[in-house]
Amino acid sequence: MGVFCRYRRHVSPRRCETAIVSQRRLIPLAIATALALSACGSDESPTSGSASPVTTTDAVPSTSADPVITTAPTKAPPPSVLTTAPPPSTIEQETTVPSTGSPTDIAIADLADRLDVDPAEIEVVSVEEVTWPDGGLGCPEPGMSYTQALVNGSRIVLAVDGTEYEYHSGPRRDPFYCPPERVTPPATGGYGDI
Repeated sequence: MGVFCRYRRHVSPRRCETAIVSQRRLIPLAIATALALSACGSDESPTSGSASPVTTTDAVPSTSADPVITTAPTKAPPPSVLTTAPPPSTIEQETTVPSTGSPTDIAIADLADRLDVDPAEIEVVSVEEVTWPDGGLGCPEPGMSYTQALVNGSRIVLAVDGTEYEYHSGPRRDPFYCPPERVTPPATGGYGDI
């Protein structure tokens, strides 16, 4: 009896030998599978539009001992989806404001950067903790799906020259500008009631 079945007295010797032979057959199969999978991946990625040389050997015996160099075509990158929407207005463009400070400070810095105004010109209308109805944080993007669960967050309303701008945030997201056409109200009950 092999090591596999030495301590299993309830297993018949014939069954034990079959199990050992099966295990011995699986080891080369596992090694071959691992080698095949590791050969599939490569750290190098060819640039799009270029062909990379691939070295192969002929299955038919040839007169020379040199490998045959063939060129394998590379896959073209998938076509991107292009839209013909007009360029976003100045207020809707992304900005690169560092996320340091309080949520209100982050929102003020972002709005000042978007509108190219002095932060002192921005008025804080309201800051409130709210419960958003879903993962869209009260500002769902068209065509996107969101977690259908109540999410605690905040709503910051800022004003410049009488025009109000809403900023929304969630537990793991800094305040972000929400265009008026996408603003949805928070869930009833308020912050902490979930």
